[in-house]
Amino acid sequence: MPSENYSFLDVAVLDAVRQRFAAGDAIALLSADLEQVTWANGPGAAVFGYPDIEAIIGASAGLPPIARRQIMATSGFPQIGRDRAITVRLATGLTSRAVGFLASAVTMPDGENAIMLAVPPGTRRLTMRPLSFATSATSAASVSGRMPSAEKPSEAASMLPLASREAMK
Repeated sequence: MPSENYSFLDVAVLDAVRQRFAAGDAIALLSADLEQVTWANGPGAAVFGYPDIEAIIGASAGLPPIARRQIMATSGFPQIGRDRAITVRLATGLTSRAVGFLASAVTMPDGENAIMLAVPPGTRRLTMRPLSFATSATSAASVSGRMPSAEKPSEAASMLPLASREAMK
């Protein structure tokens, strides 16, 4: 059955989904090949960078190949059992973040296998952004261990090798 035909309630009442949904988890169910989102709740859509459930259901999961391989390497895939802890990096534009999921095997109403990725409420997501000169200057230190002033980028630049200073011009 195409994912667009699953009723929100038909999936929400599945035992594994119902428990996570009631707990307030962000949930996304992916096809067994991890390419398509077959069902999600609002917080689950947000984790994958979609504005709402209408936009994510039937859309690409957007997992990078390394994340798909990592999930597929889980013992017994796609019958991985319940609540397997998996951390994958999700990227959106120039930002990427490591997201800790609890992965579970789910059987959809028509018997199709799916993988449920759930993020419990309050779970911290780590975000990595590209460094700008301002943020990298505040993390630079001289050989003597002296920290440059954030208000004086030229002070930080004086600690960089000559080639780096030339590249910033």
